[in-house]
Amino acid sequence: MTNEVNKSIQAVKTPLEFAKKDFAIWLESTKTSIPKYAHFGTNWSIKLPKDVAEPDIKKEIFFYENCTYCYSQNYVGKDKTPTVVIKKLVNGVPFKVDLQLLISNNRTEEKPVATICIVFKLNNGKQSKPILLDSRAKTKYSDFVHATNKSNNRLQFNLDDESFILLMEKLNKLKADTTLVFKNAGNVKYQDFKGRLYQNCYISSNGIIEADEDGIVHVDESAIKLGDSYKDKLPKLYLDEIDVKDLLQKFFSQAEQVYRQRFDVFLALGASVMTIFIDDIWQRYLGFPVIYLYGATKQGKSILQGIISNIFGYSNKNVSMGNSTDNAIAMKCHRANAISVLINDFDYYKSQGVAFENNIVQFYEGGVREKMYDGVVMNRMPINTTAIFSSNYLPADKPKVFNRILPVYFPENGIETKFIDDKFVNDEKRSRIIAELMKFSKETILNKISEVENWLLQSKFFNSKDRESNNVAIAYTGLLLLEAISGYKLSNQEAKLRDYCSWYENLFSSENSPVERFLNSLPGLVNTSKLKKGIHFHAKIEDRKFLFTFDFANCLRVYNDLAVQGDTTRYIDKRMFGTDLASSKYFVKRGNQRFNNPQGQAYAYTLDITSHSVVPYIKVWAQKLDELNNNDSQ
Repeated sequence: MTNEVNKSIQAVKTPLEFAKKDFAIWLESTKTSIPKYAHFGTNWSIKLPKDVAEPDIKKEIFFYENCTYCYSQNYVGKDKTPTVVIKKLVNGVPFKVDLQLLISNNRTEEKPVATICIVFKLNNGKQSKPILLDSRAKTKYSDFVHATNKSNNRLQFNLDDESFILLMEKLNKLKADTTLVFKNAGNVKYQDFKGRLYQNCYISSNGIIEADEDGIVHVDESAIKLGDSYKDKLPKLYLDEIDVKDLLQKFFSQAEQVYRQRFDVFLALGASVMTIFIDDIWQRYLGFPVIYLYGATKQGKSILQGIISNIFGYSNKNVSMGNSTDNAIAMKCHRANAISVLINDFDYYKSQGVAFENNIVQFYEGGVREKMYDGVVMNRMPINTTAIFSSNYLPADKPKVFNRILPVYFPENGIETKFIDDKFVNDEKRSRIIAELMKFSKETILNKISEVENWLLQSKFFNSKDRESNNVAIAYTGLLLLEAISGYKLSNQEAKLRDYCSWYENLFSSENSPVERFLNSLPGLVNTSKLKKGIHFHAKIEDRKFLFTFDFANCLRVYNDLAVQGDTTRYIDKRMFGTDLASSKYFVKRGNQRFNNPQGQAYAYTLDITSHSVVPYIKVWAQKLDELNNNDSQ
């Protein structure tokens, strides 16, 4: 009998294996009856046979039937009998363990953070949601339990300081490599990486490397992945076989039909794809143009934004609505990295104008937004990409805004809707264009921008080198890249580009000042009774001068309401309008005047517009002008 016991003891290598055999038999017996011992709280124990050698390790973690247990050896009683005690720690086992280094994938100075991501398989066979352990949860079991309970309320723990350390040691052994987890999609800015990271792959000039089932991409000796934040919104690359040249040729051909052979739409497309090189462009050139699509409704602005979204690997649902605050838009341009942030139906009239103007400067130059938290701590938030706006009207008159945007005007009836189908608007295959663009070296792209701008200046497309020439050079370079990939050449290209440059350069000239635009709108506003004599303005002839006195705030509100509705395309900022009025050649005086409206007395400006071309066309004043002319002839 003793020999049989010895043989049994010799068949197992450690006391743990011996104890586990007996423990397994006991667990099996509890399945068909009420167990004698609770799974949590009451420990299971067994005396070791005398012939089992004393182990060096007195405490160890082991997994059995989707539960985690802790084995420990104690000495019980006066005779110090060696006894194995098994305690249940977790009602699950680590299913996936990922040692991670979280990296803010942009130009911020934020340091990488080491974490552990665990997925437990529960004793009911289901998987827990991923549990992210930060520095505190890795060192203290109470914080560990708190972190896991936030993720899954079916997990239960029975830990102390010692068993927690053993569990963490076991977890670390389950995964040897550390995965670099980038918080935001786009160009990877860490160590020697020179490509772009998507939810399902990594692309560089060397090609595409697909992610595994866990979203991890193995690049050389590194394992990298995109963070799971907003996972449903993260971009993907189309990975099946596709002829990108043929795809682009068909798209260019159809887009020319849809947008009636217009060239500025393709310039916007060219500027958008250049976003993947934005950080290098910021470092060498004046800035990167903020694309601003404006004009009549239902003329293809949103469609163009959806196409751009598809190129970057998003569905067009990624386009944000224009009622986002200026701060929210800036935060998106901080989180995104070299991926165009799309803002649809932007409403300057309802947004904070000053913040918008400051954002445009940041988006253009890739600057750092500084904000004091408590008067001591400074939050330096870098901008990592730019925004593409669409609106019914241009933003307010600010030179610092105008020469930083690439404007694209959408006139009424400027789109052929019969050529628009589902494939044109939302085609996931278009994302593969990015992979083709990545094959161009950054140095080649940067040199091409300089070459294009020099050509624009030498050919007199622009009168001087400025932000406008820089913007068009970047946009046109992007278009040339797309044409090179597709082999497609847009019709009558050079003449259309010259026309656009001339229109762009003159768009914000002095004759389009706030005062001029307001005066130019008077015939329509007065003849349609939007502005009414006595209620909104007074008019009189005095000393052969035609004097126009108007309620500043009320008239500007009427004008801007129409701008918002799309009846005009140029919104006027109140502060800029006041400044322009005071320095205008038409200015006579300002002060309080009485009007027949609920406000009664109002702050008003008086202008001498005798020489302005709009006066003869205002029907309600025509008779008085005739009288003035008759007096002059006599």
